[in-house]
Amino acid sequence: MVKIRCKLSYHSLRTNPIKVFAVGVRDGVFNNNPPFIAPTTTLAALQLLIDAYSGKYDAFKLHTASQSEVDEARDLLMAELDTLREYVDTVANGNATTIALGGFVPTKGSTSSVVAPVQPSGITLVRGIQGELVAECAAITDADSYGAVLTSEPLPVWFVIDGFGQVVIEQGATPGPIPPAAPSPGSIGGILDLTKGRKKKFSNLQVGVTYYVYFWAMNAAGVSPLSNAVSKKVIEL
Repeated sequence: MVKIRCKLSYHSLRTNPIKVFAVGVRDGVFNNNPPFIAPTTTLAALQLLIDAYSGKYDAFKLHTASQSEVDEARDLLMAELDTLREYVDTVANGNATTIALGGFVPTKGSTSSVVAPVQPSGITLVRGIQGELVAECAAITDADSYGAVLTSEPLPVWFVIDGFGQVVIEQGATPGPIPPAAPSPGSIGGILDLTKGRKKKFSNLQVGVTYYVYFWAMNAAGVSPLSNAVSKKVIEL
């Protein structure tokens, strides 16, 4: 069965759409770590090629650069995009969601044998500035994003992450009151972090309180089990 890969249709792009596509790849690859942990080039190097092509194309429109100069700048940019395409294909391993995250368009085909992520492990919880804890878990193969929850006591029985990555409150549960939109320092009993990265920063925590952090991971195939808790007391700095 054919594995989903990055489409090569960008090779047919001309004029300004080339720049638009390249910027999309730049933002996709360099703004999403994980899953794109070690790109084959740097953001600065890619940006130089984007700027070089854009400058030559603009100069061509003003009749101050030749078509061959534009073509040369385009070829250099395309070569870099091809290298990044191969990198994204390797990271994605047939996962259309990851390919799209990298700024490319996935081909049609069968999904790969990607399975739901394993339970997060290697969790650290360290003190930051006053009233702050910083948590991180180890990277998980095929995980597209990571969620975490920090609470001032072990998780209650009603806190469940289902197979869609949603928090489910079971019938008859009695969760605590919803805090105000801008909680005052020390008033926070729990924080749910749904940003994609592995590193989570929790602020405005109460000195003297022990907090517990739990992680989970997600991809197109499903959601991992919740991690075991790791705890740390917030102290006066």
